[in-house]
Amino acid sequence: MEVPILAKKDTLLILGSGVDQIFAIKIAKSMGLRTLSVDINPNSPGFQYSDQFSIISNRDVNSLKALCDESIRKGFPIVGIFLMGSDIPEVQSQLSEHLNLKGPTKETAKLTTNK
Repeated sequence: MEVPILAKKDTLLILGSGVDQIFAIKIAKSMGLRTLSVDINPNSPGFQYSDQFSIISNRDVNSLKALCDESIRKGFPIVGIFLMGSDIPEVQSQLSEHLNLKGPTKETAKLTTNK
C-alpha cells in the first residue's frame, strides 16, 4: 500500500491560531508546508485554515512537546516553529531544543523578553 504524499509532508508548528496568525498559516501553506496550529481558544479563527490544529495553550511546553512527538510518529515531521503576535520565545527555544531544530537559545529568549 502506498503512503499518501501528505503523510510525508514537512510540518510547521504555529504557536497561536488567532487573527494575527492567519496570514502566517496561509503563507506556510502556499510554500508547500503542512500547518499544525495550537491555541487554547477552541474557537480560534486560524483553525479553519490549518491542516491540523490542537486546543493547547501555546505556553504549555510539555503538551506541545507531546503533540510534536505524536506528529513525528504519524509521519509529519516538525521542521520549524513559528510565532507571531505572541511574546513567548522561551517556548520556541524549549521546543526547538526538544526537536533538535535551529532556534533561539534559552539565553537569547530570556534577553528578548527582559526589556
